[in-house]
Amino acid sequence: MRCFIHIVTDTEFIRDREGEDFADWQAAAQEAAQVARDLMAEKLRKGMPLPIRWKVLLALADDTVLMSLPFSKLIPAAEPPPPRRARQAIGQQDAKHRRLAETDRHIIEGRARIEAQKLRIAKMQERGHDTSLSEEFLRTLVVTLESLTSHRDLILQTLPHPKRGLGLSLNSFSGSNRAASSVTPEY
Repeated sequence: MRCFIHIVTDTEFIRDREGEDFADWQAAAQEAAQVARDLMAEKLRKGMPLPIRWKVLLALADDTVLMSLPFSKLIPAAEPPPPRRARQAIGQQDAKHRRLAETDRHIIEGRARIEAQKLRIAKMQERGHDTSLSEEFLRTLVVTLESLTSHRDLILQTLPHPKRGLGLSLNSFSGSNRAASSVTPEY
């Protein structure tokens, strides 16, 4: 199975453009975790802080995200387990982080769908076909993406430290590593 290991930093999305073949999902997940460990080790070797807000995404060629792994999950705990109430609070935070990761995955998929729809519209226009329904669908995709982004912002507001958000925002991509172009339809 061919998988791609993307990295999400504080400011950019680093896309694995080549990918790699793995025997199964577990082997790909192990490699993605090792990539994250190697990046953290490199930061430490350079005397830089651990990039605990970064994450690694394991995806298929069509950008379907199979796994979202925050680097912070790879750092072993050095303290004893917290009391029961604290564990419950942590469990609630973990659930919020899972919802955040799922929302991030939907945002990435939404961007990919928008780009694919834009390409379909361009091809239809080249062939002289009516694109009104396709353009209406594109607008629906854009509105849905905006709703997902708003939902993500609400999730971040419920976390104790909003700046700890590990996900993506529409403006978090920079330069040539941009995962998808603007979501505003261009006709």
